[in-house]
Amino acid sequence: MDHMDAQTTKNDEPGWSELQDATYAALNCKAVTEEARNLTSTLCDQITAMELGSGKRQHKRGVKKAEQLRTAVESFIADLLRAQATGNGWVYRPKRPESFTGDPVGHRTFKTVTETLISTGLVETKRGFQDAVQWEKGGPKFGTWRWATRFRATQALLDLCAEHGLKPDDVDRHFLLPLPEHPLQRRRASKRDDFGKKIRGTPMSYRHTPKSEWLEGTIKELNEFLDGKLGGGVHRGYVCVFNNGDDPHFDWDKGGRLYSQGHKNYQQTSDSERLKLTIDGEPVCEIDIRASYLTILHALHKEHLDPDKDPYVLPGLGEDGRDVVKSWFLATFGYDRHLSRWPQEMSDKYRDRTGKALGKVYPIKKLRERIIGAYPVLAHWGEPFDGHKLGWAELMYRESSAVQAAMFTLKHHGIASFTVHDSLIVPRHAVSFAIQCLADAYHYEAGTEDIALVVHSMDEPERHVIGRREVQDWELEDEAETNHSLAKPENEADSEYSFAEPEGEALDGAAEAEDQVDPFYNPKDDDDFHRGQYGEDDDEEGNGGTASWSDPEAAYRAPSIEWLKRDMLPPGRGHYGEDDDNEDGG
Repeated sequence: MDHMDAQTTKNDEPGWSELQDATYAALNCKAVTEEARNLTSTLCDQITAMELGSGKRQHKRGVKKAEQLRTAVESFIADLLRAQATGNGWVYRPKRPESFTGDPVGHRTFKTVTETLISTGLVETKRGFQDAVQWEKGGPKFGTWRWATRFRATQALLDLCAEHGLKPDDVDRHFLLPLPEHPLQRRRASKRDDFGKKIRGTPMSYRHTPKSEWLEGTIKELNEFLDGKLGGGVHRGYVCVFNNGDDPHFDWDKGGRLYSQGHKNYQQTSDSERLKLTIDGEPVCEIDIRASYLTILHALHKEHLDPDKDPYVLPGLGEDGRDVVKSWFLATFGYDRHLSRWPQEMSDKYRDRTGKALGKVYPIKKLRERIIGAYPVLAHWGEPFDGHKLGWAELMYRESSAVQAAMFTLKHHGIASFTVHDSLIVPRHAVSFAIQCLADAYHYEAGTEDIALVVHSMDEPERHVIGRREVQDWELEDEAETNHSLAKPENEADSEYSFAEPEGEALDGAAEAEDQVDPFYNPKDDDDFHRGQYGEDDDEEGNGGTASWSDPEAAYRAPSIEWLKRDMLPPGRGHYGEDDDNEDGG
């Protein structure tokens, strides 16, 4: 029988470090596909048959006890398969009865399941052990740490899974994770070792403040609203990761991106795969915000970035230099200062692609001077802005806040949306509204008047769109008093956005798995410059619709985000332009 190529286990004799790197068996997953439920039933039947045959049990379990057995089996198998897909195959679980208090799986049931699976050769184990240290050769050894029992699926169990149509890589499609209980994470700043290798920032413990409680509550609310609405992909809620948490001025205003949970979640799939998703059964479009960081930086300095032009095509360099210019932005916006040399990874990739030295063809100092000539605001990159630090983490916070504000506006109107950091996936019928929400949110967070967008669809060519923020009536009244021009379009439909085509060619919209950035091969169309999977710092870093989204006549006037009343904002947050908006540059 063909047991699928991916069904191989890591069953070599484990070393010390391998056992240390085991993942925790949380025992909290549910089988949700027919294949997973059938596998669970097969294993439950085997366990029951062995118990009856050995005399350990005289009668079959009743309904309640049988359900407890199923819960233990399905959750343990899910943990074992996930460890094969994402780790080294080993999981650990303390076996003390008190460690199961309050858990969905009880101590006795778990003991029965593990002992039976071990005796039948489906699971191997390493008993709990104690680490010891010996300070002097021949001297006494002292116990330093106790390690819980380890478990790992054997090839026999993986073969059984394969017979039922399950592969480790598909574990999150077959077994459902619960939504994150604590979806707010604060991480230390990342560092680099003596060889320039990035060491990611580690999570920090923290005490809740009114602001962090509000933030966590909003993410939980969003997760609950979106649960079960995405079809064709993996998503088990968001975790919101804030960076540079050890900065003395940290106030939940650095980073703040939403990271989808689950192995091979939708954020880690390609752009073409994401366009196959559905939201509430409806086909989707993905709206990319082009040059998001550059747009925000210009707006903060009261400068305007022309949305009609490709920002990466510079005079004298043209299309041939576009990828290198974009890579410069990737590198520069990954640091809080201008770089004196190209990052080694970029140099290596350029040499592999062209056979040439990147620093020789495009000396970074000369390229920087040319880019600053095109965008003078970049001359001040790394300098304090308005009395506060303005670096990658602060720009990311502005971007993340804008995208999340748009998501909550859509949610307020009953529309689900899913983010890929600098893009938004929405139902096909809601594209017009989503564009207006993004334009208004970017204005609220950074003061932009318009933003350049690229709309992608499965069955229509990508469209370049200019999202224009909605001018409020009170601004027109101020205009009359100050003679400051705020033109409000006569045509109501035109007040939402323009379908003007940028002069540059359509930008490529690919988004690879977040830890596989290649600035030279089909890069994503924006400064989603910090592609790290959840848990990593990012520094360095239609049906049911009204009409086709590509039809300008389908536009309808969208309400602004004024529904976000002050009492719905976190402490210290005021509406854009008010005196209490003092977010340390973020």
